[in-house]
Amino acid sequence: MVKAVDLTPEEIAATLDDPLESRLTLSILHAFIDRGLTYKTRTNWKPKHSGEPDSYRVFCYVRKSKEALIINTKHTDTKALLVQTRILNPSTFGRLDEYSENIRRQILHSSADCRHCEGCDKAYVFRYAGKPYRKCHMICNNFLLSVGNDDDVRSVMDIVNREIAFGTR
Repeated sequence: MVKAVDLTPEEIAATLDDPLESRLTLSILHAFIDRGLTYKTRTNWKPKHSGEPDSYRVFCYVRKSKEALIINTKHTDTKALLVQTRILNPSTFGRLDEYSENIRRQILHSSADCRHCEGCDKAYVFRYAGKPYRKCHMICNNFLLSVGNDDDVRSVMDIVNREIAFGTR
């Protein structure tokens, strides 16, 4: 059962076992809060024998009802934290060489290539290393990012801060 819950960033971070994922979650949420932006938390599902939610989805907004990203605290497939984000700031794609190899790889390969958006002016279209990319703009097919080290956290936070600035201008 999915249910809205009120949790502080610290309470959400405390549900994560990995200190790196916890730190990233706190950094993301405080980046939104510090700029006067909002987030909403929902339970993902309840296990059969426990009264506690198995995981949370945290929806972070740059404008009312306009999600910039979703934090999945324990993604169904990986059981790890996944940050699901749009990259609306086109200049971010020009900075891929500045990001960690892991985050760059995820941006280039994790989002679905746009198939149902032919002629759509919302698809993410960019070039990297001479190769053209056309990624789907639908939130279900946006960029799924996971972290494994401090460089990944810095890369994700650069993307988050750039998206916040771009979305609130």
